[in-house]
Amino acid sequence: MHVNNDQLFAVLGRVYVLLRRETHRMIDVEWAVVNTDYALEVIHLARNTKNSDLLALANQIQLLHPQIKRDPSAADSVNEASPAPDKYFQTLR
Repeated sequence: MHVNNDQLFAVLGRVYVLLRRETHRMIDVEWAVVNTDYALEVIHLARNTKNSDLLALANQIQLLHPQIKRDPSAADSVNEASPAPDKYFQTLR
C-alpha cells in the first residue's frame, strides 16, 4: 500500500470503530479505500452523526483519499445540496 493509503486505512479504521459505537453501523474499510463513491458515503455518514471526532475524521478522509480532491468546506455544501435518503440510515443495522 502507498503511504497515503496506509494513513487513509488507519483513519477509516478509526471511523469504523466510532460509527459502530455511535450508530451501530459497520463500514467496509478496504472498499472505502478503493471506491470513491463509497468513501463519500462514509464521509456523509460520519458528518451526519454530529460527533466532533467523526467530523474531524471525515475531513481527514477527504484530504487523504487519492480520488477526492476538495477542501472540507466545499464538501459540506455539496452534501447539503444533495442529501442522501435517511431511510437506510435509520433502518439497517
